[in-house]
Order: sequence, then C-alpha cells, then structure tokens
Amino acid sequence: MSDILTGASGGTFMQLTEWLRKDWIGQQALLSSATIAGAKESSGGLSCRMRLLAQARRDLESLNDISGVARQNTDLILSALVADGTPTPQVGLDGEGGVETEWLVNGKALILNCDARGQSLLWGLHADGTLIFRRECNARMIDSVTKAIADTLLQELGRGVANRISMGSPHEVSAWPDHTSSRALHAADGP
Repeated sequence: MSDILTGASGGTFMQLTEWLRKDWIGQQALLSSATIAGAKESSGGLSCRMRLLAQARRDLESLNDISGVARQNTDLILSALVADGTPTPQVGLDGEGGVETEWLVNGKALILNCDARGQSLLWGLHADGTLIFRRECNARMIDSVTKAIADTLLQELGRGVANRISMGSPHEVSAWPDHTSSRALHAADGP
C-alpha cells in the first residue's frame, strides 16, 4: 500500500500526482474524481444515494397509520437498495398498516412491501405486468441473491430515466402526495 502512496520508485505523493497528471488514464481518473467532488459540493456534500435515501425517509416519516415494524423494515431495506444511478423510490401506504415502495420507469417496476406484521416482499414487474421475480426478504439481512437481482433491476431502471428531478429541497419533490398504494394502482389496471 505504501508503494501506491509513495510511488513504485519511492517518490513522494506529489511526484505520483504529477505523474498521474501526465498520464492519460490518470487524467481521466482525476477528472472523474473532480467531477464527483464538484457534484457532491453542489449538492451540499451529499451523494445522489444519500439525497435519494433522505427523501425516501422524509416520505416514510410523513406517513400516518403504519406499524412501527413496517416503518423500520422499510428504512432498513431502502438503506440496502438505494444507490447512485437508481430511480427515485416512491414511498406510500399499502392500505393495511404497511408501507409500499415502488421504483417505476417506463412501466417496469421494482416493488417493496413491508407489511404491518413485519414481513417484507420484493418483486419486479415488466411493463406488460408479467412477473420478473418475487422474493420474501429479511429486512435485517437481505440475502445475496435477492440483493443482486434487485440491484440489477434498479440499475436497469436507472438507465431508463430520461430526466432526473433535482432533490434540492424537501418541498420541491413530493413522492405519492396522496399516499396512493401502488397495489391499488395495479389492481385498477385490471386482472
């Protein structure tokens, strides 16, 4: 590790930085790093993931008539799933004391339901309504297969987002303002 910080030839960190500036790959890495740092600075130091998670938590806290275990499980699973480059999670009531969260892009969706009894279910739907996957999950420790499937679907959904909404102020973006359940919306589409 010290070879990386001092350079293979024993040079100083400044010499390594100078070498990176001259190297094309190094230039791209420095540019990327500066871009990320600039994006974090312009957003108050928060990454996109942290802003998405903060908004989802505000939406979750604004919900009434949900069980404490549903609130807690939703928060734990959102913490595991929300990542940079993924769509904004839409948090709402499931109508039975639980919380339903949906990531929806171009009709394709990842849906998380944490019910009032503490059970959590994660599933994906194609735009035509056919099931991609359906898995029960433990909020405290999502199994690696479920996590990998959900992460893959969220990254795919993220690539389909045409226009991202700025998450600057909690009053600028309100997810599911009437707290309509996505289950109710899917039921309205027909059998």
